Amino acid sequence: GVSGLKNEPPKIIYASEPTVLVTIDGDPILEELEGADLKYVVNTPFYILEDPETGSYYLRGGGYWYVAEDILEEWHVATSLPPSVSDVASEVELQERQRTEAEAADLWTADPALYVTDAPPPRIIVSTTPAEVIETDGEPRFAPIEGTDLLYLENSESDIILDIRTQSYFILLAGRWYTSDSLSGGDWTYVPPDRVPGDFLRIPPDSDMATVRASVAGTDEAADAVAENLRRARTLLEAAR
Repeated sequence: GVSGLKNEPPKIIYASEPTVLVTIDGDPILEELEGADLKYVVNTPFYILEDPETGSYYLRGGGYWYVAEDILEEWHVATSLPPSVSDVASEVELQERQRTEAEAADLWTADPALYVTDAPPPRIIVSTTPAEVIETDGEPRFAPIEGTDLLYLENSESDIILDIRTQSYFILLAGRWYTSDSLSGGDWTYVPPDRVPGDFLRIPPDSDMATVRASVAGTDEAADAVAENLRRARTLLEAAR
């Protein structure tokens, strides 16, 4: 019943390998890095440098330095750094060692995957628009949801359901459902919570996918969520008076 909300899907990217999404708020904005012949991207929580001499970009994360010729294209682990970047890298790495993992997450990025130094380097994807990554541990593995014609993606932390009858995929992002005929490269469209397949109502409360029931119109969990939101709204209004 709420109108005026923007429900356009973000860019949804599928990956079957460890992947970190690096977000930039619009086109990269570069400023001079004080004390160095380098520039840095100011409109991102990630540490990205540009070497104006070569035009290459450098990204720090997970104990690695990555390099790319184009900020939006493929990134590789840097085997060496130019002198201008190396000097800055030494200071950055020293500061990194002096911080706790939690402090580093606050200052650099909320994604702890960038700070797991004993793991293989993840793939880097950069986006200048709202985006989400669907990541699976290897190739997708689907498991049945009891009492329904639905399957769920069991080797992913994302809430993804496949309707067997229509072969349509559904993903829950920030409480909103989106659907596509393909995990990879498909066009995703918004689905209101009262327009999802009827079998969503029959997802068992003790299922591994029970958490999505709060975003399916007609379930007890959805009614409870609405009641809780109304209670919070009334509390905020009373506090503002």
